[in-house]
Amino acid sequence: MLKKIFFAIILTLSWPNLFSMFTEEQLTEEQLSEINLTRINDYDEFKNVIQTIPKNITSLNVKCQFEILHRVWGFLSQEFPLLSSLDLSSCLYLTGASLEALTQDGCHDLINLNLTDCVNLTDLGLQSLGKNCPKITNLKLCQCNRITDLGIQALTQGCHQLVNLDLSFCQQITDLSLNELAQGCPNLQDLSLQNCRKITFEGLKTLILGCRNLIKLDLSGCNQLNNEELLILEQMSPSLIIDKEIFHEMVDDDQMFHSQIYFSSKR
Repeated sequence: MLKKIFFAIILTLSWPNLFSMFTEEQLTEEQLSEINLTRINDYDEFKNVIQTIPKNITSLNVKCQFEILHRVWGFLSQEFPLLSSLDLSSCLYLTGASLEALTQDGCHDLINLNLTDCVNLTDLGLQSLGKNCPKITNLKLCQCNRITDLGIQALTQGCHQLVNLDLSFCQQITDLSLNELAQGCPNLQDLSLQNCRKITFEGLKTLILGCRNLIKLDLSGCNQLNNEELLILEQMSPSLIIDKEIFHEMVDDDQMFHSQIYFSSKR
C-alpha cells in the first residue's frame, strides 16, 4: 500500500505529468496518506502543485521560502479536508494572518501541527488555532519569537487536548503563559520551555499543580531558576522528568573573574 510520496527538487518532470502516473482510482484504492513538498521556489509553482495533489491526503509537509498570498493558504485548507497532520516548519513568511486564512474555513481536524522556525508568526495565528482547531494534540512553536502570552492565552481557550507543546526559544513567554496552560490544558504531558528566560519558579509551580499529567519538562537555558528551586519542583511531582541545563554568570568584582555555575537535572 502506498502510504507516502516524497518530492524534493524535480526539474525535468512537471507536476501534472507526475500525478498523471497515477489514476484517481489507484490513488483512492491505495489510500495515499502523505505528500512532502520541499524547496518549492515560487508562488506559481506552489499554486500549481496544490491543484494537482490528490484531495484524500491526511498529512502534508510544505517547505517554502517565499511569501504566499493569504488566500492561497485558505485554498490549501479547503482542498484537503482530511488533513490531520501539517508541517509548515521553516516557512519564513508564514504570519498570523496566514494561519488565520488557513484555519478559518478548513483544517479543523488537525491533530499535529509543526510551526518550528516560522519566525514571523504572531499571536493572531494562535488565536485562530484556539478558535478553529480544537483537536490539536501536538504543537511545535520552537523559535516563534513573536509569540507572546496573549497568543498562548487564546490558544489554551480552545485547544484543551494539547499533549505535547514545544515553546523552545519563544523568549517573550512569561509566567502568565504557564498559568494559562495550567488552567486550560490539563492533558499536557510534554512541554519544552528551553531558553524561555522570562519564566520563574512561581510560574512553574502553578504549571505543575495544574498539569497533573505532565511527565516531561525541558527547562534548559531558563536562567532565572536555581538548583534549590529545581529540587522543589521535582519533589512536587516525583514522576516528572525535568531536563535543565542552566548557566549563571557570576563576576568577581575584585579580580574581574568571570565564572559559570552549571546546574543539570536529568532523571
